[in-house]
Amino acid sequence: MTSQRQVNRAPGSISFISWNIRGMGNAIKRNNIFSHLRSFYPDVIFLQETHLKVNHHSRLRNSWIGQVYHSNFNHNSRGVAILFKKGAQFNHTKTITDSNGRFIILIGKLCNSPTILVNVYGPNWDDPQFFTKLIASLPDVNTHLLIIAGDLNCVLHPQLDRSNPKPNSQLSKSGGVLESFMHSYCLTDPWRKLNPDKKQFSFYSSVHKSYSRIDYFLINSNLYPHVTNSQYHSIVVSDHCPVQLDIHFPENVEPQRTWQLDPSLLLCTEFKKFVAEQIDFFFETNDCSGISRRVLWETHKAYIRGQIISYTAHQNKQRNKRLSEIEQSILDIDKKHSVSATSELQKERALLQMEFNNLCTDQAVRNLLKTKQKCYEHGEKAGRLLSHQLRQTNGNFQITEINVGPDVTTCDPKLINSQFRKYYSDLYASNTDASICSIQSFLDSLNIPTLNSDAQFSLDQPLTANEIQVAINSMQSGRAPGPDGFPSEYYKIFAPKLVPILKAMYEETLENGCLPPTLTQATISLILKKDKNPLDCSSYRPISLLCCDYKILTKTLANRLNDVIPTLIHQDQTGFIPGRQPFFNMRRLFNVMYSTHTLQLPEVILSLDAEKAFDRIEWVYLHAVMKRFGFGETFCNWIKILYSNPTSAVKTNGLISSYFPILKGTRQGCCLSPFLFDLAIEPLAIAMRGDEGIKGIQRGDVIHKVALYADDLLLFITDPFQSIPHLLVLLQKFGSFSGYKLNLTKSLLFPINDISKTLNYSLFPFKTERQSFKYLGVNVTSSFKTLRAVNFDSLLEHTKKELERWSRLPISLAGRINALKMTVLPKFLYFFMTIPVWLPKCFFGKLDKCISAFIWNHSIPRIKKTYLERPKPEGGLGLPNFLYYYWASNISKLSYWISTFSDNNGPAWASMELSSHASISPISFVTAPLSLCTNNRIFSNPVVSSSIKIWIQFCKHFNLDQMSGLFPISHNHLFAPSHTDSNFAGWRRHGLVFFDDLFDENSFLSFEFLVKDHNIQKSNFFRYLQVRSFASKSFHSYPKPPDKNVSYNLLNLNPWNRGLISRSYKIIQSIDPPLQTKTREAWERDLGTAVTDDVWAQCITNIHSSSICVRHGLLQFKVLNRIHYSNDRLAKIYP
Repeated sequence: MTSQRQVNRAPGSISFISWNIRGMGNAIKRNNIFSHLRSFYPDVIFLQETHLKVNHHSRLRNSWIGQVYHSNFNHNSRGVAILFKKGAQFNHTKTITDSNGRFIILIGKLCNSPTILVNVYGPNWDDPQFFTKLIASLPDVNTHLLIIAGDLNCVLHPQLDRSNPKPNSQLSKSGGVLESFMHSYCLTDPWRKLNPDKKQFSFYSSVHKSYSRIDYFLINSNLYPHVTNSQYHSIVVSDHCPVQLDIHFPENVEPQRTWQLDPSLLLCTEFKKFVAEQIDFFFETNDCSGISRRVLWETHKAYIRGQIISYTAHQNKQRNKRLSEIEQSILDIDKKHSVSATSELQKERALLQMEFNNLCTDQAVRNLLKTKQKCYEHGEKAGRLLSHQLRQTNGNFQITEINVGPDVTTCDPKLINSQFRKYYSDLYASNTDASICSIQSFLDSLNIPTLNSDAQFSLDQPLTANEIQVAINSMQSGRAPGPDGFPSEYYKIFAPKLVPILKAMYEETLENGCLPPTLTQATISLILKKDKNPLDCSSYRPISLLCCDYKILTKTLANRLNDVIPTLIHQDQTGFIPGRQPFFNMRRLFNVMYSTHTLQLPEVILSLDAEKAFDRIEWVYLHAVMKRFGFGETFCNWIKILYSNPTSAVKTNGLISSYFPILKGTRQGCCLSPFLFDLAIEPLAIAMRGDEGIKGIQRGDVIHKVALYADDLLLFITDPFQSIPHLLVLLQKFGSFSGYKLNLTKSLLFPINDISKTLNYSLFPFKTERQSFKYLGVNVTSSFKTLRAVNFDSLLEHTKKELERWSRLPISLAGRINALKMTVLPKFLYFFMTIPVWLPKCFFGKLDKCISAFIWNHSIPRIKKTYLERPKPEGGLGLPNFLYYYWASNISKLSYWISTFSDNNGPAWASMELSSHASISPISFVTAPLSLCTNNRIFSNPVVSSSIKIWIQFCKHFNLDQMSGLFPISHNHLFAPSHTDSNFAGWRRHGLVFFDDLFDENSFLSFEFLVKDHNIQKSNFFRYLQVRSFASKSFHSYPKPPDKNVSYNLLNLNPWNRGLISRSYKIIQSIDPPLQTKTREAWERDLGTAVTDDVWAQCITNIHSSSICVRHGLLQFKVLNRIHYSNDRLAKIYP
């Protein structure tokens, strides 16, 4: 019956449903209500008697519901709501609600027609004053269409609208007010006009055993000719029946239906077995010699799609068949019963109603069980379910209006879709007329690195099944699929059957130079950017949905490229390059800006933003760059195939445009796209570094010119009036054949030294900022001292507001901790990583105070914070210690110091900081005893002095006052010969960098061993004696090697391995003493027996391993730590 309802609906009609549901607080009934509503395929829903309080409005939301408007009463009674299906074309402008929860009025545009929607729940007594108040609340109805719906609790035709009317019964006073209003404003009852003499009822009173029609739609008379359907459905679920009204709106556009495989079906064993059998059957039947692998693959997707549609349609039909039959039977009985009320009919109806309720309830219980199971397992873990609770919901994802010309807008969905199609078609159209010769000439003028023969050979090897399997396994689940509708879960589950065919299809694709059609397609979805004008097409961020088989191919190629890309891209580029981080650029910028300099020339920073940078790269240029970097013929052919004939369609408001060709740009969602863009932009960076007309900023012996994070380009400029014209000429030349174009509205100039701040830069096409600018999410200020206020202090205030908003959510202690780890910690961690500012402990005291209030929901904490902060394997809940993360983030930068000093090779920022003093290395301060490293003011660079200050703060907190074995031999402020005798610096070339290198496992190395194994000249014997003398006085363990203490373990971490901050955080946490001793002793006293180490360890392990439910783990944590309120304890509290 559900499919039949949709078939009977006239094209272009808006379907309205009005229903008094008599409460929806019960979860099972709520499920039944939404399931029954969905069977009518409504666009607009009017609900009466929702019985919801303000904090329960979320219960009105559903997966297929978009906009929600509600008027509530202050008790669990009354309440009216208007709901819109996702994609409904309603542009809301104003809401009027009744304080008693009896009506809600929405003013806006429905399908571009000014419309007033009114939902009414009339008093169940004759109250004409209520309807007078309602009518007075309506805005000017002469300029809008008016649609009133609801339970009026009165009849408009006493003889026809009651099953047992009294002779000569008259209209009630309320009915008289409504009749007068309808006459004055030309309103009509569409159902009565279609059925002038018919009796049908919307409400059955079991008390009076009578039927009446008290649920109505009232509309403008000029809307009546457009009515395509008006009917009353069966009285089920509630004691009122749903009332349906379909009205044809000329500008209504039906959304296009697209097929997607529901990943939840893949959880069903029967369904997986069915699909596996169909896959086997298809390939056994069609995999013959002579059949194109590409055709076979495309046909397989079409066949499996059809089989899945058939399977799900059959399942839905079987599930709804009996419900549809019962609904029709109840409707027929109600007609008979309203004419002749007999006990047999009443009994038959009751039996049918019971069967209907049981069927609906069984389905609702199953759905509810699945939901509970999902919430049980994932509800308060750091994941999607928890993030949905935390984020501010916005049900309206419609683009209701868009500019189509200067001062001209449209609300027509078709024109909106067409406008976006035109915008992106123009954006992705190639508009360069540069010849390949001009591109080659530009590239030949540059010193571009090339791949070695081994790397080229490995990239050109045929794809293997193992590589394809690795690519499939690495794909994220839960992502929207491409146009073919197959998500990544399909490939993961059926990989053993699909990988051999995929491999063969990819091989044939390379041989023939052409992708199968669906692999070239993409669907562009749009998301409005923050604080942007919603009327401009450029204000929306395009999200390209590519087919998974395409992404598997590009991921396989990207995995190969991942190993060689760092050898081709200069360290100035940190975007998407393995081992390089965004803070590299920030740290370098801070070192350039805040280090002292004596040059009497203006110095400025240029932050250049490229307009649609990834989307504008010209393919002719990209292919030339690939060849110039030395990529082999096979890999270049793969890139040409992937970018030979791609197409895209734009999806807006449920409409999908026709496909248009993509003629330039790297495809969003393509796993190769970041690497290809880095390769495409690298020649520009090489040209800038080599252009002598563009003068960089010199710090020490190094000239800094360029820093990139993908398309975010930062330039360090000296003498801007000479350098910037050269730069603009280079950018114009580069853009003429590459597609690169500056976005001048976002590009800016920032003077950094005194002389530059006095100059006027109005001649340049960039806006000038003198106080601060934003780069990679960080507010960069002219003074190092103000970085804290504009970044950390503002983030702290924002966090307080967020936590206060989240505190009202029904989340447990463990869920709140996970919320902090998922949302608050990453924001602070990014600032900790990128901004080397010393923060006092009072800052973290303020942060801890608001965090404590949040996790304990403003109640008194019942356990020390240190217990919550312990890692889960140690019996804690993993509450982030923000102070420890702050130290871990900043100390991890010192690991780069150690690595760079040892290898004489590292990031540019680390080299700058190590050379910030001519004769003393900052490493000597962080490896010296605490009492001897306080004079860090000798470093004029505030980045270095702040880093040392943070290290001192950390050491003081844990009372770490021991010299580290990583104490440097050269450039050491405590070892005087090292900064007066330059020969000690030469020892680094022989592998003698730190004092730890002068020891073996048991003793100090002899001079003869150093001469033999480290090639130290014999003339260095006196220096050896100096070093040995210093070591004997400084290290208490001498002649044995220095202890591998905490500071050594922290500083000696390999910074190039993943998880550096996590590893540092664990080491810092390990300094704290164990906290479970007192708890263990208390349990031993209560149990009267000793608890062995193995038993206690098992108890701690069981906290989080005994159940997959977070709340159960929390319960175990409370019991073990003796903060659970047992009955015995409650009896003592409340005797």
